[in-house]
Amino acid sequence: MRCSDMYEVIRQADFLSLHLPGGAATRHMIGYEQLSEMKESAYLINTGRGEVVNEKGLKSLLSASQLYFALLRLIILPAIVLSGCMLFQLTGRCLRSLFS
Repeated sequence: MRCSDMYEVIRQADFLSLHLPGGAATRHMIGYEQLSEMKESAYLINTGRGEVVNEKGLKSLLSASQLYFALLRLIILPAIVLSGCMLFQLTGRCLRSLFS
């Protein structure tokens, strides 16, 4: 499959896996605008720095059930706890559900 731009990749992906360093160039690179293009059934996996994903935009989409699953390396905001979705945080070598 060939994709011409980032939005086409985001729209077609079943899994969007981010592996980016932190810093000014990547801070909030993925936000509400990009995440709203994802399929409702898509999985967001961020193993890069937490600041790459704008968590306010992520929380909005999870709250509206427009995104079902997110796996994040670092949560910047206080824990996002929502019903009807799956949200996990990577802590060291563990995977911790934010519902516990």
